[in-house]
Amino acid sequence: MAEYKAKVDDPGRISAQLEHRAPGELSICLDTLYDWPDRRLRVRLIQSDDGERCVLSYSEHETDVRSAPAIVEILAGLGFKPTVSYTKECSTHRFEADGLPVVATLVHVPELGEHFVEIVAGTWSTVLEVLRHLALADADLDGTDYAGLIADRLGGPS
Repeated sequence: MAEYKAKVDDPGRISAQLEHRAPGELSICLDTLYDWPDRRLRVRLIQSDDGERCVLSYSEHETDVRSAPAIVEILAGLGFKPTVSYTKECSTHRFEADGLPVVATLVHVPELGEHFVEIVAGTWSTVLEVLRHLALADADLDGTDYAGLIADRLGGPS
């Protein structure tokens, strides 16, 4: 699976292009990362038209959690401390490119005041094709995670 994100300077244009491909599913993700060395221990609260759900993830492994307050207490009891929290306001679009499924999400991160598009597809060439279709330049590609961007903005450690 290949994925990447790119900074978006004209979210209206990108939104229109993605809506043309497939209608977007709106959601808000409230992410809290914990003080694990690689910052990949996360509690995510997802709010959408389908309701609310909580997901605990580490690296690429994740599981639904019945109670967000309970998992926060469990992590605190194990000695984990939250290091950064941020919000992702998302419009997720599912379509095919090069005959392969693609998930393209237009993301606004209020803490950064910026928009991004996240592209997930089966191959890197498909990701690049979608980025080309959206007219996003290579310079717009950003491999830094949101927590790193927020830490850079606040002047803290990433």
